[in-house]
Amino acid sequence: MSLWAVNLALLCATQTAAADLAFDSVRQSVVTLPGSSGYAVLIDSVGLFMAHAALVNEQVFTANGPSGESIQLRVLLVDQPSQLALLQATKITDVLGMKPTSTAGLKDVEGKKLFALSNGKSFPGDYQPGQRVALMQPTNRYVPVGEIRFESRFTRVGGALVFTPTGRIAGVLSGALEPVQDPSARKSGQDSSQNYGPAGLTVGYTLGPEILQRVITGFRSADHIPKHPTLGIFFTSAEKLGATIVRVTEGGPGDNAGLKTGDTVLSVNKKTVRNSLELAAELFKLEVGSTARLGVLRADGQSAQIEVKVGNFGDASSGAKVSNGPAQRLRTLKRIHPNGVSRMDLRSGHDVVQV
Repeated sequence: MSLWAVNLALLCATQTAAADLAFDSVRQSVVTLPGSSGYAVLIDSVGLFMAHAALVNEQVFTANGPSGESIQLRVLLVDQPSQLALLQATKITDVLGMKPTSTAGLKDVEGKKLFALSNGKSFPGDYQPGQRVALMQPTNRYVPVGEIRFESRFTRVGGALVFTPTGRIAGVLSGALEPVQDPSARKSGQDSSQNYGPAGLTVGYTLGPEILQRVITGFRSADHIPKHPTLGIFFTSAEKLGATIVRVTEGGPGDNAGLKTGDTVLSVNKKTVRNSLELAAELFKLEVGSTARLGVLRADGQSAQIEVKVGNFGDASSGAKVSNGPAQRLRTLKRIHPNGVSRMDLRSGHDVVQV
């Protein structure tokens, strides 16, 4: 074995050992879900847990606590934009001694070492700098996501919880890239799924820290419903620059502010947007109740600055609904768009974005 290979093996072993130690920091904050080998994390001492909705198959079920004890959980609701489920322990005494997690901010994760929990093991990885956008199912909304590259391959990526080494929740994986296909192996009839890098490479995607913080804050609120921003508009990429509005929801925030079909949005709060995906990402980061200043090119060629009070996606005018049952299965990301956009199971008609 070469010296390079020895050093590489030692590096991987060291990183895995560090992830195992980090796992110990969250062991008192997670429970194992039945049948999936996935986890739910305690987010409030009153017995509130969070998990990816695709890992929850029953309305009421029994999970395994940190010491193997049985903890009965029930689904309170599923937040559709994020596909995260809020769970409630039926007996508060079952979670005594457990430790609620806190949430990590962007500065705590970007360019930092993190670890994911899957199948009873921990997997070290790095949070990559830069913003990406993914299409979330089943709402067909584009949302900002973060990319995490793990040093090893693991099979159950979707729904895996991601933590900082200090035990703060940093993400919930919503999808992953498929293995790279080797054309020469495909021709020879061999397994064409190849992984490159130390011990293979898993590339996973999670909601950005700001979005995760919003969801958890909503779950902890009195009504347990996260507040996601909406302007009540549908738009598509313009021919040259910006995003052109194709429909405005009557009575919604955009309608009340004077936005009209045919308007092309060129900027949000003075930040230029080149297409519908960038506009969706910027709007999704706004806070409900805040005011967004949109730079607009009217259909008649006139420029305008329009202030819109950001509405709540869950309000009746948005047409959104809160689900209280299990969700559909996770998608696998087929590819990464060259400009950094992750596309999940896109079909005809998905170019029109609702925010």
